[in-house]
Amino acid sequence: MFYRRHYGQRTGPKARQGRAPPRNPQNDRFQTPRRLHAFNKSCTIQVIFQRKERTMQSMTLEQLRTASEAGGVSSVTLKGQGGAFLVQIATRNGSGAVLAKARSSEPRRFGNPATAMNVLRDVGITIGQFDASEWNPAEREPVERSSDNRAQALRKAHEAAAYNEWLAAEIQESIDDPRPNISHDDVMAEMDADIAALMAEHKPAARKRA
Repeated sequence: MFYRRHYGQRTGPKARQGRAPPRNPQNDRFQTPRRLHAFNKSCTIQVIFQRKERTMQSMTLEQLRTASEAGGVSSVTLKGQGGAFLVQIATRNGSGAVLAKARSSEPRRFGNPATAMNVLRDVGITIGQFDASEWNPAEREPVERSSDNRAQALRKAHEAAAYNEWLAAEIQESIDDPRPNISHDDVMAEMDADIAALMAEHKPAARKRA
């Protein structure tokens, strides 16, 4: 914090710029005597605040992996905030960062700290700090049934893969079949003939008239 005092300009041959008016000891107030009546601006005190704010940077998982492999990470803290946990990263150059979502600057929030530990272990970070001073489990966001959705998606993917495999095998078997190919029209004509024969065979006999 710096204080800067500004006084108005004086006129006249004996003007001294930057000098404050004398203090009257009787009422302890600034008085302007007649010989200083040439002040054309009031005395003002301007307070200038200088404050440096350090902003937390964001870092994706791939960026964290690269920084960890290069030795640029000094420490990692699993910080509880509300009902989730954030991964705070301290780099070698003194700057701080928070683990963010992929292709986004939004912090990645972990409802379970074990999940965050597994993520950090996958990138090669096995030592860190833990801070649960601001963690409040009552504020934990309701977790969707992502495990059930993931299992259902995997099941559908396996079913689709099995069907594609069966279809590819059928097509390949048809290609490898040495028998001559039959055109579509011939196949349809043969099917129509078979259907007509079946209908004629099961057609009830006509009753004789008396």
